[in-house]
Amino acid sequence: RNKEEAVVLVIDDNPDNLIAVRAIFEHDFNNAFKVIHAESGKAGIDILSQVKPVIILLDITLPDINGLVLVKSIRNFFAGREVPVIAFTALDLNEYREKIMASGFDDIIPKPFEIEGFVEKIKKWSGKICL
Repeated sequence: RNKEEAVVLVIDDNPDNLIAVRAIFEHDFNNAFKVIHAESGKAGIDILSQVKPVIILLDITLPDINGLVLVKSIRNFFAGREVPVIAFTALDLNEYREKIMASGFDDIIPKPFEIEGFVEKIKKWSGKICL
């Protein structure tokens, strides 16, 4: 795959999270991915009509639509093509892990996140694109 194809879509309404995520992709992945950001579920869906990401990081508590609902729309959008969708959330995983996974997510990156754990999960789900 070439560089242009390796897009990561981050759907998250907190700009601070995006700063950290961009820094990790620059530093730990040598800019191998282009990070595109959406601040709302609607903006995320709009972007999906133009861009085919290799990974989607999806916050669950968005201002306009719950991520547990949005993940289903994303799955329908990419019918027949597997795009890993990772829950990017500050929800209590003791309470919500099963519900998150049952709603269609492939994995979870808890917030606040540790850089090593974040990098490991991205490597796991991006497979050959990576390094």
